[in-house]
Amino acid sequence: MGTGKKSVVIGFDTEFTYLDKGTDRQLRVIDSYQFSVFAPRDKRYRYDIVLLPLVDGAVRHRDGGGSFGGPLAVGDCVALVLRESGLWRALGLPDPRGVARRDFWVPGGYTPSMEVLYRHHGVSVVLAGHYLTADLTTFARPLRRRGDGKYDDILRRVTSASGGLVSLKPIRMSVGSGAHGSSRRFLPLSITVRDTVGQAAAGSNTLKVLGEVCGVPKLDVGDAIEDMSSLRRVNLPTFLEYGVNDAAIVLEYLTALWGVGVVPPVTLSGGGAHALRAGVKTYLGISSNAEFSARFQGLVSVDDGQEMADDGLSYYRVRSQTPVDGDANQVHSAFQKSFHGGWNSCLEVGFFATETYDHDIQSAYPSAMAAVIDVDYENGCIEEVIKNRGLSIDDFPLGFVTPLVAYVNWEFPRGVEPCLPVRVGQSIIYPRSSEGIGAAMGENMADVEFDSFEVEFDSFEGAWCCGPELLLALKLGAHVTVQIGYRLRTLDRGGEPSRSMRSAVKQMVADRCEAKQVWGKGSLVELMIKVATNSCYGKLAQDVAERRGWNSWVEEMESIGGSAVTSPYHAAMITSLVRAFLLGMANQVELISVTTDGFITSELDVECYDAFGLADVFRSSRDALVGDPTVWEIKHRQDDLVNLTTRGNVSLSPDGVLAKAGLKTPEGIERGGSVEERMWFMHTAVSRDGKVPNSYTTFPTFQELSRSENRLDFGPVTRSPEVSLDFDMKRRPLPDTLRADVVCGALRWISAIIVELFRAIPVLLLMIFAYQLFSLYQVFPSTYLALAAVVFGLTFYNGSVIAEIIRSGVHSLPKGQNEAAVALGLRPGQTMRMILLPQAITAMLPAIVAQMVIALKDSALGYIIGYVEVVRSGIQSASYYRNYLAALFVVAVIMIILNYSLTKFAGWLERRVREGRKGKTPLAKAKDTEPVGAEP
Repeated sequence: MGTGKKSVVIGFDTEFTYLDKGTDRQLRVIDSYQFSVFAPRDKRYRYDIVLLPLVDGAVRHRDGGGSFGGPLAVGDCVALVLRESGLWRALGLPDPRGVARRDFWVPGGYTPSMEVLYRHHGVSVVLAGHYLTADLTTFARPLRRRGDGKYDDILRRVTSASGGLVSLKPIRMSVGSGAHGSSRRFLPLSITVRDTVGQAAAGSNTLKVLGEVCGVPKLDVGDAIEDMSSLRRVNLPTFLEYGVNDAAIVLEYLTALWGVGVVPPVTLSGGGAHALRAGVKTYLGISSNAEFSARFQGLVSVDDGQEMADDGLSYYRVRSQTPVDGDANQVHSAFQKSFHGGWNSCLEVGFFATETYDHDIQSAYPSAMAAVIDVDYENGCIEEVIKNRGLSIDDFPLGFVTPLVAYVNWEFPRGVEPCLPVRVGQSIIYPRSSEGIGAAMGENMADVEFDSFEVEFDSFEGAWCCGPELLLALKLGAHVTVQIGYRLRTLDRGGEPSRSMRSAVKQMVADRCEAKQVWGKGSLVELMIKVATNSCYGKLAQDVAERRGWNSWVEEMESIGGSAVTSPYHAAMITSLVRAFLLGMANQVELISVTTDGFITSELDVECYDAFGLADVFRSSRDALVGDPTVWEIKHRQDDLVNLTTRGNVSLSPDGVLAKAGLKTPEGIERGGSVEERMWFMHTAVSRDGKVPNSYTTFPTFQELSRSENRLDFGPVTRSPEVSLDFDMKRRPLPDTLRADVVCGALRWISAIIVELFRAIPVLLLMIFAYQLFSLYQVFPSTYLALAAVVFGLTFYNGSVIAEIIRSGVHSLPKGQNEAAVALGLRPGQTMRMILLPQAITAMLPAIVAQMVIALKDSALGYIIGYVEVVRSGIQSASYYRNYLAALFVVAVIMIILNYSLTKFAGWLERRVREGRKGKTPLAKAKDTEPVGAEP
């Protein structure tokens, strides 16, 4: 998955201290620059180099614009590392300072002379750090220009990727030394910038984790981290050891990941793209990247001087490519218009006190990738043009994986969940009818020209849709009319449809399995392959729906461009397959919420549903990839779900869901799904009266760090957005079914604590504790003190036991009882009071009566604290009349009569409850929402 290119790799880090903390004039002082590099002759050894500025190390600003960075320049630092480590000899340089001007300068000036210098003596190095947003900014030089007049600011030569800073191509920096003239020497550096933040899985990319992986523990200096200047001043050895530790971790981690002296890919997902391309090339029997582009993507490179048609597709224009022919151009455009992201929707809003489950499709996107069929771009990719007719199932000879795209209108019958997507603003909705959506998707269709035929689009309202969702629509009974569409010519391999991505992904899955066996589950290699495999889809879809990023060189927003494997056909088919699978399930299972590759429902087992045939597509892919056709897995389960909006739901159960709808957890609250975080989000959500103010501390954006005017230095920035947690109206609410539910998670947890606490304490201990407590604070008169203590002990102990008995009884009832109550429209309180509790109490009456008998007998323990009850009265009477046997016999008879009467009463009550429940039927209720476009 690596690049295979060789270079010197240098780990890099800085230490700095903030002055005037908490003020608008906060100033950063650079305390040191650290570098780590392997010895040129023996890679078992490292050179760890720390540079300590001996002058003012402050990062200063002039007139509010432009940071001058720290006291040292990046080129000078790299040159020093090469000189002190002896790497200059290994790189073949005649002198550690570089090449004399007289040996490369040519007529024509600076630019042609530099070309000669780099052609013959260029030094390639990789400067790698961890979260370079903090460290690379110490080299900011926005006002200094090179000999050719261009800015010599490294921040204008990098870009932001995966949370870090990287360079997409090597950065040339020539470091001059010596007096001006023919003897002045120049060191021609070609610096590739990499950031380990993007070289590990999200959530596992801290330096501590990376250090554990590569065997270099992350050091800790405690509170001294807040003032590294003081640590440098009072304990220099500790400062130096700690300072270089991060640079060493970066170097050792990248070496363990990609090999010694290997240029890492831009990000780990970029490594996944390299692996995918290599796997496809092997499967198709091709060797060059140009052949890959032509046969897999349908693209060819543009020759110098060749003009490109402005078709609005930036993903290949940025990479200087164009479709192989007119057919490919139309197909690219059509699939780009039909491309949408995952299905995310809140289908039912409210509090769900029943058991619910969060099901996810296992490896949803790799599985969908493995199902997509290759297109034959060499022989003309369009097999049939479909226009001005109704669509039928016969148009899908390969089922859901038939490569087909069309501009259609439709009408779904009532009673089904529509499945054809329409983009409205930044959201995707699924209307029952295409009527009225022309303004959203069909605008300007009359101006579109197609090769070899004319199409009239007057008054046609519809959308571009992909094959999987179109076939599902037909199976749901929708009437679909095609205005213009294409079924593509597929590539065959041995009489079967060619699936090159299945082969590539299968190889990555096999590599991951081998990594588990050799290095263990959770090892560096296994996690690397996992992340790379899962990121392949993102690279296929990169910039298909145009994304813009900050270009620091020209200082403006522009399209980020596609990746080396971007393909609108593959991206659209993959997302359509996943969406169609979920939409098919939505027509067979009652869903509460949907999020990209899974959903929340009250159904425990969803593996048995076929989703109108889509489940078989994913089972086939799963079986081919991992030898296991099982599709679904349960990620979370809960019985207290609060569903608010798309990607906004919470359960107080530690194993339950938590999706915060973009809300950031405040400082001081434990993150990662803690009970504290869940309680905070629950309270915030249910108590809001509008948008939620959500202040948080972050760091400047890459644009703010790299612009010329008003450039910011790296430091804490407070932002205060307002976040909406309201229902997003992707579906139309039904007002008659709306209701108010009271959600009190605190009461649930308080009750649980009380029950578990008092069940665990012996009843006698409770009585003694209460007696002493009431006596100390004179809560009751002395004559009632013993009675109060006995009542307290019996009540809290037996009450907690009976509460647990009833809870067990409720949970033992068939799940269908609760589901039926929900389907009939009963509120959670009504369900508990009218349906569940009567059955649970009836079923658990024997246990309840047994506990009441125990409570009655435990009352005898009151004599220990002086309470006169039946047993104590019998003993006192026996002592007075000196007849213990008779007295105790009478006490026993009394206890037997009381307990027998209690048992008979419980039996009568059980029969009465059963008879009273006959013939009662609760009222029904409608669904809370319905698809947009449904008739009132």
